[in-house]
Amino acid sequence: MIRNQFSKSIFSGGLVYVFSILIGNILQFYLLLNVNEDFRTDLTVTISFTLSVLLNFFIHNKYVFMKKFSFRKLFNFYITNSADLFIHVIFWNVFENFYGSPNILIFNILSASLVLTIYPVKYLIYKTIFRN
Repeated sequence: MIRNQFSKSIFSGGLVYVFSILIGNILQFYLLLNVNEDFRTDLTVTISFTLSVLLNFFIHNKYVFMKKFSFRKLFNFYITNSADLFIHVIFWNVFENFYGSPNILIFNILSASLVLTIYPVKYLIYKTIFRN
């Protein structure tokens, strides 16, 4: 059993990441193929973000920090994670501007790199949100 909050957060982050990649791949490469290529990745990232942050909040709220549900905390959680959304949208817009739409391997490798780069800072912010 995982006892350390940071370890629990890493585990839940990994779980949410797998969920996010699964949703992202299904949207990007199967469900949204008929959407204009200029908007498809942004739409994929936004939908995946919305669902993943909700799952991440639930896991962090209930199992990592063991707090009761609060709309204020959920709102703060979305605000904190919106930086992640903007970073991904900007990154993918720049990438697609130079290289076009990514294939599935490049999409997953670059998505993983972005998530791993941003996560340590987000954990510190999560501690502040759930401290109260």
